[in-house]
Amino acid sequence: MAKSYVGEASRKVCGSAIQVHGGIGFTWEYDLHLYFKQAKFLESLYGDAEYHRDVVMHEVMTPQAVPVPA
Repeated sequence: MAKSYVGEASRKVCGSAIQVHGGIGFTWEYDLHLYFKQAKFLESLYGDAEYHRDVVMHEVMTPQAVPVPA
């Protein structure tokens, strides 16, 4: 769930920062565009928030084998 939260938060923070700074937020003089690109790249590399929620749901819903004492 932490991966899901952080992935979603990074995209929201970068998007909000670009909106707050207006056109200057996405220029080559500032590094904000690099953070936005990195957030997009990491999302495609490690999976987006929806993917991580699906993994958690699958782990929770899959019945675990309970060892039977001999």
